Amino acid sequence: MSLADAETIDVHAHAVLEETMGAAGSYGPELGRESAPRFRVGAYELQGVRYRGSPFMDPDLRVAAMDAAGLDYQVLSPNPLSYLHFIEPEAAQTFCRVHNDALSRVVAGHRQRLGAFAAVPMQDIGFAIEETARAVESLGMFGPYIGTDFGRPLDDPEMDIDDIVYSPGVARMRVMPYGDERIHSRLLAHDRMHDMLRAARSRYSDRFIVLDLPDVLDLGHARSVLGWVDATVLVVPYGVSDRRAVRLGIDAVGQNRLAGLVMNRVPG
Repeated sequence: MSLADAETIDVHAHAVLEETMGAAGSYGPELGRESAPRFRVGAYELQGVRYRGSPFMDPDLRVAAMDAAGLDYQVLSPNPLSYLHFIEPEAAQTFCRVHNDALSRVVAGHRQRLGAFAAVPMQDIGFAIEETARAVESLGMFGPYIGTDFGRPLDDPEMDIDDIVYSPGVARMRVMPYGDERIHSRLLAHDRMHDMLRAARSRYSDRFIVLDLPDVLDLGHARSVLGWVDATVLVVPYGVSDRRAVRLGIDAVGQNRLAGLVMNRVPG
């Protein structure tokens, strides 16, 4: 089996790495050894999730779980709790290098079944680009994997499209992160959102523009955004959405705009 032969590919598969514990100094991460599982990043603690002895940290258990779930290939990515876009750039740089080196070693032992995305420090765009290039060219990773909290929301009135377009170091790819607030329908329906999309379509007329939107059934007045898209892929949470909800989602986007469905949160 290899990526070229894979028919079922999971691109939402987070990994937790023993080598990264303490790599960001006082921010951790820290994985407690108490009887009750505890994972700390900065001032935040996640209780009750057992990482050690699970597919999160043991690649052999991961591959076994993939076999049980019928998955041919997984692309591993950083744990969202450890994106660490909020810490000092120097600490973030160290963490990302340690993380990417460690993750590349995990993948190297299971190259036919596992690939990887890199952690990059988005508070230091220059270094993020350098680390993306290193991860792709030297470590064999597919690209960067980033969070959306960079300390400034995209509806800041002082922001222009030039302020919110980032290059992750991948040719012809640009990223517009949202920020640390939940996207509400009122923001999606805002004139500035339409202005931004208009500018993006004009600037990148030779590329695909992908919008990661909230639940289509919760868009409310912001369904006007759907008028800007040529095709829609519905993301269906495994074990959560029933047939009726999927049908309502298809009706909301319109059969003529439906490109397909992707199921996420599949066990394993």
